[in-house]
Amino acid sequence: MRKNIFRVLFGLVVLIAIFLLQREFADSRLVQDTAMNAGYLGVVAFTFFNSFNYFVPIVTPTLLPTWTAAGLSPILTTGLIIIVITLTDIAFYLLGRYSRRFTEHVKTQKYMVRIRTLRDKSRFLPLVVFAVWILVVPLPNELVVVPLGILGYKLLPVACIALVGNAIFNGVIAYNALLIIEKI
Repeated sequence: MRKNIFRVLFGLVVLIAIFLLQREFADSRLVQDTAMNAGYLGVVAFTFFNSFNYFVPIVTPTLLPTWTAAGLSPILTTGLIIIVITLTDIAFYLLGRYSRRFTEHVKTQKYMVRIRTLRDKSRFLPLVVFAVWILVVPLPNELVVVPLGILGYKLLPVACIALVGNAIFNGVIAYNALLIIEKI
């Protein structure tokens, strides 16, 4: 019992720390300038922290013109953005996957029974919803990825959908951001 309480408290502390750091990151001009001047490592760092972005939605590829003006390759920068976002999606999937036993709690049981019933009726529907979500909705993918992990979906299909969806969504935004800046 103490072990579970410790795990839950530790998880809450980590989530609160991520939210606080992300908020500071989004608000700090110094941190943003540092990320811009750090080159490709700055792209990776900014994309990683921005992947936890729930307060100030910044679609990372919209910053591509700034990075290319600093001399970075637009193709390599876009590729890094896609890979980092996909890796954070996989990390959140694994978080959902390995936190499944916490959903066995009495308070969440009714909700989980409904979700599992929906999954059992149409095994591929949640994956289709994830594919549409990742291609169209500019909100955190974790809102769909974590439940997929909890429901026990295999990593490979989720990772493939995340990679292809992130490539299309972020690639289109990056390309259009460069076109807009070019026209101005």
